[in-house]
Amino acid sequence: MPTIEVVCVAQGEPLDVSSLPFAVLAENKLLSHRALFQSDFDKLQEGCIYHLGNPSLRGDKDGLFWAYELISEAIAEQDEEDCLKFNDEFVLHVKKMLSLLLVASPVGQITFSSDWQFGTEDVQRFEAITEEKFWEMHDACNLRFNAFYKIERNTPQMENQ
Repeated sequence: MPTIEVVCVAQGEPLDVSSLPFAVLAENKLLSHRALFQSDFDKLQEGCIYHLGNPSLRGDKDGLFWAYELISEAIAEQDEEDCLKFNDEFVLHVKKMLSLLLVASPVGQITFSSDWQFGTEDVQRFEAITEEKFWEMHDACNLRFNAFYKIERNTPQMENQ
């Protein structure tokens, strides 16, 4: 089962994102539900983590959050764990959430990590990209599971890359 975790770097208290149509567990301690990227979170020292989960998990504060229902049905049915693409009904909501978190981050950075439990063992970590580049990668089916992305607010320096 896939997990998706977003960290709003240097954020002190999490935003209220309860109006989203999927489950989100927000915490101000950077503790992953899986160990794959915990060492990356430990390097951040401060921030809030947002665990994204299936709509049926809304209100569940104690369990692990699986994001299987957030993933495109076409991808899920093919058991294509290398391509992370959101289900059409959730894309705009995830975009909105990531944009809000980029604004909320005092340093203008979020991380996006995904973990497919029985997927590829090749863990990938990527250099900082813009939000626009992240969504271009998403639309082209170039986002990966078992991957760690740094996303930064667009700045004039980043736009030249």
